[in-house]
Amino acid sequence: MIISFSIENFRSFKSEQTLNLTASKRLGREQNHEHSVYLDKIDEHILRIASIYGANGSGKTNLIRGLSFMRSMILNGRHKSVKMGFMPFAFDDEFQKKPTCFDLIFSENASVFRYGYCFDENQVYEEWLSIFINKKEFEIFNRKTDRESGEVIVDFSVEYKKKNKKLDALSILGCRSNQLFLTEIFNLDNEHLVESELLNVAHWFQNRLVVIRPDTYFQGIAGTIEKDQNFSEFINKILTISGIGIKKIGIKTRLIKNKEIFTDEIVNEIKTSPNQTIIHHESEFFIDNECEDHSIKHREIEIIHEFENKIEYTLPIREESDGTIRLLNLIPALFQSREQGRIFIVDELERSMHPMLARKFIELFKWGADNKNSQIIFTTHESNLLDLDLLRRDNIWFTEKKPDGSTELYSLLNFNVRKDLKIDKGYLQGRFGAIPFLGDIDQFIRSGK
Repeated sequence: MIISFSIENFRSFKSEQTLNLTASKRLGREQNHEHSVYLDKIDEHILRIASIYGANGSGKTNLIRGLSFMRSMILNGRHKSVKMGFMPFAFDDEFQKKPTCFDLIFSENASVFRYGYCFDENQVYEEWLSIFINKKEFEIFNRKTDRESGEVIVDFSVEYKKKNKKLDALSILGCRSNQLFLTEIFNLDNEHLVESELLNVAHWFQNRLVVIRPDTYFQGIAGTIEKDQNFSEFINKILTISGIGIKKIGIKTRLIKNKEIFTDEIVNEIKTSPNQTIIHHESEFFIDNECEDHSIKHREIEIIHEFENKIEYTLPIREESDGTIRLLNLIPALFQSREQGRIFIVDELERSMHPMLARKFIELFKWGADNKNSQIIFTTHESNLLDLDLLRRDNIWFTEKKPDGSTELYSLLNFNVRKDLKIDKGYLQGRFGAIPFLGDIDQFIRSGK
């Protein structure tokens, strides 16, 4: 689970801003609420849910982009000649010369870690990893890059060197100035050379953290429906009770006899990734390795409707509404929150969905994640979710654009709020900020010009 995420000098974030998911002790007896998980390593309750509200252009999505960028840089690395993708705060010349910094505290396999790094266009200047034991933080490694020579120095703590002498070799091996040391660890993936806790950190970014953008097609969903009976039954149940007129889902798989429906680029991508599924416009293409000629096959979701005449009508997924497709791509998060501990970062949760359906999604997530260390952090404009019967006050966050164009991130806990206050009404009235200022539009309408 994510405990906190700090971001500095990245896109609209100028000074350091922190999303803190530690349950507030100010809420008293509510801290053992269904929304939180207790972590004994730090003696804190950690929230399962964080909702982020704000006007268009206030920086909500940039927070999601920050987490996504951090993950991508670890898993994909950088080639020797490739720039870092540095995107500093644009409206202050001084910040063009300062590094971007990310700092993340999270839990994995009953351990709590802090990992972060600072970088600019050309190199990673600092990188650090520590672990929390009995509420105290202990360093695992610290990496620094000399700004002039580009020399990378990685220093493991004395305790970790005692535990595994091979870490000396790993620190000497080091990495390039434009590469994260954690990426090198991830690429090694050798449990005999690398301390298991280091691999846990690298694998957390690959296996736990899931980013869902507004246009995300959930990777391999059709294949999973076809092969996993439990998932198939779950997704059919959710779609049926959602009241959108769907009886069940079917999967149509067929052999591709010609390449009229896809380009040479897709064919080449499939052939260079024989064990992977290629996603293209809600369709999945894959090589059937069980066939002697390793044929390329096409797999597509079909939606089966049934109305009062009891006749079934089948439509391809591409003919369904945007709201149905969005729900379909979010349902795997509900299933995985029940089966595995996953952290879902969702941009524009309510995209194309009815407000009541968005609310039910959050209720289902709370229900499904109750016995797992699953978590959802989402941006939204849907004021229907601003309900203290659904969310705690420390579940609710806001982003607001300051006069200098930078993003400020703050919690509803910053305000004195009565338990009986209609949060949605107060938000739309501007009580908590984080809404667009439309005064000039009203004046324009009144002027008739």
